Amino acid sequence: MELTVYRQSSKTRPDGTVVYKGEDALPYVDGQLIMAADGLGGAAAIRHQKIAPELFSEDKLLDTLFNGVYNDYNNDILVKYVTDSFFELFAVKDCYTDNVNNIKKSGYFASRIVTAILLHDFLTNPVFKPEVFFDALAKEENEDERKKALGRLGDYFSDKIRSDLRSIAKNANLVYESSYSGLALLGTTLCAAYYHELKDAVEAIYITAGDSRPYVWNVTDGLSQIVADEEGDDGGMTNYIKANDDESFRINCRYMRFNKPCVLFCASDGCFDSGYFIAPMAFEKLLLETACKCVSEEEMGKQLTEFFTEYGRHDDSSTIAMKFFGYRDFSAFRNEAQKRLDVIKKEYISKMPDLLENDYISDSEKSPDEKKKMYAEIKESLNGSKAVQNFCCTAVRDSVLADMQDSDELKAAKEAAEKAVAPLADEIRRNYAEYLMRAPEGSGFDTKSAEQVAEMGEGCRVQFESYIKQLEQHKNSVGETAKQLNSLIEQISGIGVPDSIDDYRAVTFSELKSCEASMNSTLDFLVSLKEGSNISINNMLKRKDEYLRQNRKLAEKSENQLDRLCELVIDGTVPASKEASAMVKAVKDSREKVKELSDKSAAEAVAKAAAEYWNSNGAAIVEKAANGNITGIPEDVAAEINAALEAAASEDSETAEKAKLQRELFGKYNKNYSKYMRGDE
Repeated sequence: MELTVYRQSSKTRPDGTVVYKGEDALPYVDGQLIMAADGLGGAAAIRHQKIAPELFSEDKLLDTLFNGVYNDYNNDILVKYVTDSFFELFAVKDCYTDNVNNIKKSGYFASRIVTAILLHDFLTNPVFKPEVFFDALAKEENEDERKKALGRLGDYFSDKIRSDLRSIAKNANLVYESSYSGLALLGTTLCAAYYHELKDAVEAIYITAGDSRPYVWNVTDGLSQIVADEEGDDGGMTNYIKANDDESFRINCRYMRFNKPCVLFCASDGCFDSGYFIAPMAFEKLLLETACKCVSEEEMGKQLTEFFTEYGRHDDSSTIAMKFFGYRDFSAFRNEAQKRLDVIKKEYISKMPDLLENDYISDSEKSPDEKKKMYAEIKESLNGSKAVQNFCCTAVRDSVLADMQDSDELKAAKEAAEKAVAPLADEIRRNYAEYLMRAPEGSGFDTKSAEQVAEMGEGCRVQFESYIKQLEQHKNSVGETAKQLNSLIEQISGIGVPDSIDDYRAVTFSELKSCEASMNSTLDFLVSLKEGSNISINNMLKRKDEYLRQNRKLAEKSENQLDRLCELVIDGTVPASKEASAMVKAVKDSREKVKELSDKSAAEAVAKAAAEYWNSNGAAIVEKAANGNITGIPEDVAAEINAALEAAASEDSETAEKAKLQRELFGKYNKNYSKYMRGDE
């Protein structure tokens, strides 16, 4: 089951021609897509007089728009939708430039072209078969990977819509004809739900830009807005589709899954922003009461259209595209609508019969000057609030960190950290092959060329050990010789002054020969060192030089891997040598110092910017919450603001009491209504 609502303001010319003034695109619903778009009649109020004349011809319309942009645009569904979308243009083909009100604004063309671009992609791109696409998305390993995939999808639609919109605009001769500056060329919102229906649920990707809203409804939670309006504190849109050369926009993509039965729909602000509704609850109540009076979805759509014809005059268009899931038939949905309507009456209307008829919150407010003063005072009173501090820090963090300049102390610490890596890198470069061979399997390094060099290093180590043993032998030999000679001298000393030469005959001089041989060997070794003639040492040094040369050569060939190998040594994945351990510690210590200073600088900068943000925007945020618009305001901050507002209200005023109750009831309702925007689902 599905329904659409499409109401436009119009004017009948003396000759009977009906001139439609709406900028909303024709709402669309099919087996995979729910879509609405609101062309901007204010921000994109350029009137296009010199459009390609073929646009007035149904037979030439699609060729004029899409030739050279798409190879295939003859799909029957696409042809019908695009042709139906431009029916207002066909009606004024003979009087388009007779009156300024007949000339279509830029937003009119934008909404129709953008919805056509999206529909064309979903009809012709095999990637977007729901069972294929959603199955691929489900295979993403975790929530972060899914968000990245949705981010890439948003990038894709942002680039595609911008590129195709500009190409199609060129075909249609939708040039910038206005002398007014600050207007958007082909400005429009977009609100689409690309969905896949399962046995017990429906999953959807919301594709949005601007302030047209996607909703979900079920009998338990009632009406919930899925994506927050993209607007600033002043109510102006912060993001919407446009074709200006020097401006960009962002298409947001968000995945959601809802249990059946439920209703998904997209609506333009010509529906939910009606002055008839003082709160989202009033919009839901209208939908439910209309459903309960109807026997079919077609009748429900017709009655909603009639309602907005009467109460939607604040806007030139009112658009809804709605899809029902999991209901046996319309009567089953109608029964659920009645149950929910009964809940609204019991939990809300019974406690305040005129809850949705009188805006006591606005009535209880003070004069503009008094209100501004009150908002400023409340802002000041919340300066020390932890919730407010966290909210403001989140708001400024990204821009502050992106623009933050390093202090002299932090710069010096970063330079020291970089310098600390240099000796470690040199050590790894000198023994590159050995470090490669220590890397664990799966590290991605090519160790084949390192094996021979590592074997050469092992050979060098054997020689080095032999050399050290040789030194130890000489050292031991010299020590033993000295002991023998000392023993001999002690014997001679024991004789004292001899009476004759025969007194020495009792002394044993047999050690002299071995001492002489030992000393000659050691002296020969030392002389060979002095003269540089020791063959063993020269060979050892040559092998060592060759080993180091081969390591340098290997490192130079793999210079791009040296940094990664170095980081693996630092984090302990690759064991460090005894010589490198102290270097690793020096690097870690210097980096820890950088992190400590960076965290400190970032915390101080964010805290300072957060205080400035609240000082500049706090009063406007308080005012926004006071008007019942908590979109983008965390629940804990909204609660503190509302508590402060209630405290500031006059307690002895009947209106103030009713405003307090109204605010409480709306706050209770908004917990479910705004839960998806808060991320509480």
